[in-house]
Amino acid sequence: MGAVLDDLQGKKMAGLKTETVVFEWFAAPWKRYLAGLIDWLFLGAIWIMLYLILIGLLYSLWPIMLSRYFYLLVIAVLYLGFTAFKIGGHLAFGATPGKWVLGLSVVYSSGEPVLFWGIVRRYLVELVIVAVAVILMGYLYWQQWQLEAASASYQSVEVLMQNAQNVENNRTIQTLMQRIPTLWLMINSVLLGMHRRYLSVRDRIANTVVIDRRKMKKAKAGENP
Repeated sequence: MGAVLDDLQGKKMAGLKTETVVFEWFAAPWKRYLAGLIDWLFLGAIWIMLYLILIGLLYSLWPIMLSRYFYLLVIAVLYLGFTAFKIGGHLAFGATPGKWVLGLSVVYSSGEPVLFWGIVRRYLVELVIVAVAVILMGYLYWQQWQLEAASASYQSVEVLMQNAQNVENNRTIQTLMQRIPTLWLMINSVLLGMHRRYLSVRDRIANTVVIDRRKMKKAKAGENP
């Protein structure tokens, strides 16, 4: 990895005049998504093992683990853990497992290696989205519990019908909130495909690019036969 960073520092992308050579270094979108899938599978296996261990240790709390709030907690831990996993992978090894397998690296658009705050800024948008979604979902769950509790008490038919409608509206909003990860993926995919350097939302925020180290080595080998 050190040799790769030395190569990048010795020939920064911003200083290259031949734009075609620079373009050839950029990682194709399908490779980036495949790397993300590998990361999800890798981390998912870890989460499943931890979840099974948790079930065994907290068997008496099984009713709580089936509640909406526990589900919300699991989603929050899953997404926040995945973001922390990606940040840690970049800081410790220069890439996540998926990127390492496919030979990809994240660098600044100048070609310099990304440091701590650059990596944090790159994934900050995901942390904010997850935090906002979890807070809103928690509020919606609490509001629905309040409506269901009110409906259980004796009230007029009009009030019961209004509460039932509110509960249904609440569930619709919850369903839309659960689609946020899919919406985020779609927006990211569109932006990634539209840019000639395949910049995602994260790349635009942190001024980074994802390069294919294997392509870079081939290009350099062609220049220095």
